Amino acid sequence: MKLKEYVKTVMKAYHLSKIAGVAPSGISFFLSGKRGFRARTMAKIVKATGGLVTYEDLVAEMEQ
Repeated sequence: MKLKEYVKTVMKAYHLSKIAGVAPSGISFFLSGKRGFRARTMAKIVKATGGLVTYEDLVAEMEQ
């Protein structure tokens, strides 16, 4: 599942950022296409989403 879909259907970006332990602005920049994530941040997001968003999903979104 893409992160954009996840924050629309499962959990708001702000709440995800708090659970994952990343800055809300980092998720916002990612969703707007202004910035990507480092590997450590991707791992936190994958863990926080329970694997619904995978590394492959995040990389594919960054390449778009």
